[in-house]
Amino acid sequence: GIAAERVVHVPQLEPDADAAGLPEPDGGGPLHGLPERFVVYVGRLSAEKGVGVLIDAVSRVPDVPLVVFGEGPDQARLAGLVSPAARVQFAGHASRPVLAAAMRRAIALVLPALWPENAPMAVLEAAAAGVPVIVSDMGGLPELAARVGGRVVPAGDAAALAAAIREAWVDPDA
Repeated sequence: GIAAERVVHVPQLEPDADAAGLPEPDGGGPLHGLPERFVVYVGRLSAEKGVGVLIDAVSRVPDVPLVVFGEGPDQARLAGLVSPAARVQFAGHASRPVLAAAMRRAIALVLPALWPENAPMAVLEAAAAGVPVIVSDMGGLPELAARVGGRVVPAGDAAALAAAIREAWVDPDA
């Protein structure tokens, strides 16, 4: 019952031809100034995404850098949560090629959602890049983690999230 001219197909996970040719940060590329290895969050900076829990978790493992890609209404509040000992960098909005380059250096993508996520693109793109995920037990995230390789922690539990991040950092093959 919908006219064909009103339907637009937007394919997901199309390889980005520009992503493979990006220079590495040593050469002043798009990741210049970021650590060589890090855990990464990609998404909107809003309360329901659980980034505050993530910042609390990485403050418990201060040797593990976190790079946060995204923007949103909670950005200023989240920046204020970062302790001086934590290695957290807010990288802002990034293009798909920049995110693809970041995924090549990430040891895990973390999505600590506090609300039911179904199938977020960040998790699907991490899986396509071969990057393990650490997710909360909300919505469809546990099922995705089981299928793509990852760890599930209780939503809002910064201590459990810190332990999962530490494990991924110390033993990336796990």
